[in-house]
Amino acid sequence: MNEDRLRQIVASTLGTQDVEDAEFDSHMSVMLMLAIEPELGRQFNDDELGMLTSWDSIRRVVLAPHYYKALVLDADGTLWGGILGEGGATMDDRFTEAQQTYRKLAQRGVLLCLATKNNLTDVKEALSRDGMALSYTSFVTIEAGWVAKPDMLRSIAGELNIGLDAIVFVDDSTFECESVRTQLPEVHVVQVPADLDEYPRVAREVAALFPEMVDTNKTEEYRALAAAEATRPEYANEAEFLASLDMQVWVNCNRPDEIPRIAELCRKANQFNLTTKRYVEADIRVLMDEAHVYSIHYADRFGDQGIVGVVVIQGQEIDTFILSCRILGRGVERKVWDLIETPDKPMYAEYIPTAKNGQVSDLWYRLGMNLIHADPDGSRRYAGWPHG
Repeated sequence: MNEDRLRQIVASTLGTQDVEDAEFDSHMSVMLMLAIEPELGRQFNDDELGMLTSWDSIRRVVLAPHYYKALVLDADGTLWGGILGEGGATMDDRFTEAQQTYRKLAQRGVLLCLATKNNLTDVKEALSRDGMALSYTSFVTIEAGWVAKPDMLRSIAGELNIGLDAIVFVDDSTFECESVRTQLPEVHVVQVPADLDEYPRVAREVAALFPEMVDTNKTEEYRALAAAEATRPEYANEAEFLASLDMQVWVNCNRPDEIPRIAELCRKANQFNLTTKRYVEADIRVLMDEAHVYSIHYADRFGDQGIVGVVVIQGQEIDTFILSCRILGRGVERKVWDLIETPDKPMYAEYIPTAKNGQVSDLWYRLGMNLIHADPDGSRRYAGWPHG
């Protein structure tokens, strides 16, 4: 699909030729998704769906070869001038402007990370100095030490549970840049220009690789998840690790103030989504009048992840069950059913297959429900009530 055809689709869906200045609500984002996907020949992933909020972001989703989630920065020569271990960091207007650009990315929900061949204590001290636009807490995770940069990037990708092709890496060293390009060709590498007067412009070009996001709290959420995962090796097994988290899961029912987040999850979630019904805010309001719409909340000793899931129950039908991918593996898919009052009548649930939700194809069975019908396309219908 080229830009002219994309513009035509967006203009037709919005009912205006002025796509650059058009306003996008959640309903329109869903309509755009349904209009674009058939011609694109693929489904949008969770994060891409959340980016259909402006013409610029739609262009990036559809026309850009990659969607980037994390920005990994070097320190010496990238965040500041000089070498931290050889006389200390120095700042001037060029580095300050670059740091300010990167800070705005973190505020937009980009996962800001650091990969540096320095002592962590020295890095912490440098980031606490006056004149630094970025602080230690600006970063989701920091890899500091003397292992190779490609190994640092692999570690960061594993910790954040993202692909290497979701990373943009910025470094001033030709050697480090070529090392990453050679060993990790999936990573988008940007070298700090030798002429530092050009650096603020390059930093803005880096920022342009990352589209605007709806969820801007990802930095704190991912930092909490990373902190929890870092403790996993301390425990003998998965059960001990999960017990150590002091997890709290609770549900609210039919809360109008939660409609925007509930609709966002309905719009974005692909993988842990049993029926993939794309309800928008107006739909959720109607459902709250006619049915039970539960929001699932999760917190542990490392942080509060907010609303991470949705259950919609209409009459005798479990209409929708969604969980955010970031809290999978914590047992929330079981625990939630202990928090919803068990009905006194038979209940039914479906699994409707898509290209993205294969991981939950047998979830209702695993939760103790009885299979009563299966279609050749993989759809399945169950009766009973999920067991926690």
